[in-house]
Amino acid sequence: MKTTKEHIEKQINKHGKATVYSPESISLSITKAPYLLCEGAHTLSFEMDCADLADYCNAIGLTVHPTNRI
Repeated sequence: MKTTKEHIEKQINKHGKATVYSPESISLSITKAPYLLCEGAHTLSFEMDCADLADYCNAIGLTVHPTNRI
């Protein structure tokens, strides 16, 4: 499923975070604080609104469900 601005906003407002998945099904959590965290890795800081963040996620292949394409 493609990442959308609406999905990111809904998840952040409801749960305080949104989770997206890499093509390798690695989960990434996006929180209200401006950073992206991958378990066991460095954080990626960003200053984007939800629309820009959705575009970024789609550009690098992040989805809202794991794809299990390993």
